[in-house]
Amino acid sequence: MGYYTCHTLDVKLADNSAEHPDKYQIIASLRAENEEAACSFDEEGQTLSNSRWYESSDEMKEFSKKHPDALFVMDGDGEESDDFWIAYYLDGKEQTSTGRIEYDEFDPTKLE
Repeated sequence: MGYYTCHTLDVKLADNSAEHPDKYQIIASLRAENEEAACSFDEEGQTLSNSRWYESSDEMKEFSKKHPDALFVMDGDGEESDDFWIAYYLDGKEQTSTGRIEYDEFDPTKLE
């Protein structure tokens, strides 16, 4: 069976200031050499289908070494309702943050 996750990918300049000018060529390169990436997102980095890309973290760290001027921003949305996250990859390193749902406190002035 397996656990499925929807992935999206964006490629930005290393300082996170703008989209990388070679974004689509870099995504094409990743998809060409990584079967799970090719199944996970399309040529623009948008979700193509949910996938079982269990090694995404290690593989994205390794791939990011080939493009040290690029910041890779990957979103994941897993099968379970509380499994959503974002991961940043830069020159072989990773930062991951899990998503959080936050609600406003009760405010009686907002009652309608």
